[in-house]
Amino acid sequence: PYNFNNKTPLEGTRVFKVKDKTLRLTNLLGRVYLDTVTSNAFDDLKNIIETEEKTDIHIVDFHAEATGEKISLARAFDGQVTAIVGTHTHVQTADERLLPKGTAYITDLGMCGAYESILGMDAKNVIYRNSTGMPARFEVPTTGKAQLNACHIVINDNFKAELIETISIIE
Repeated sequence: PYNFNNKTPLEGTRVFKVKDKTLRLTNLLGRVYLDTVTSNAFDDLKNIIETEEKTDIHIVDFHAEATGEKISLARAFDGQVTAIVGTHTHVQTADERLLPKGTAYITDLGMCGAYESILGMDAKNVIYRNSTGMPARFEVPTTGKAQLNACHIVINDNFKAELIETISIIE
């Protein structure tokens, strides 16, 4: 994430050339309920918009626990970025929307992983840890159905979102 400890060897925001357009992808980390040391995502996104290379499309992945923190960032930057998509909770939300100034938003994209699981991990050990407080090894199930959660965003010629819809495939 862009706002994670500055000693990590990560970029956090990056520009890609796609045909004749430029696309910026930014990853930010929330602070509410997360035990991490980060700078303020609101200040950092403002800094990116004001000082970094301007791009045609800007998509922000906001990895945060609190839904209120996610929608606050989206409302604060509505019209300044193309989309803000939340991640972290592993459960796709049903609140995809276009904000008034043209930013696409969803609180959580969901998960790609084992369907009959908890957070993509074998349910038995997650239940054990949560019910006893004791450590347990989380293991990825190797059998069963898989799920893919995502969203589809249509961007118009003015680089504003005009459609956002969820994708959920379970097989």
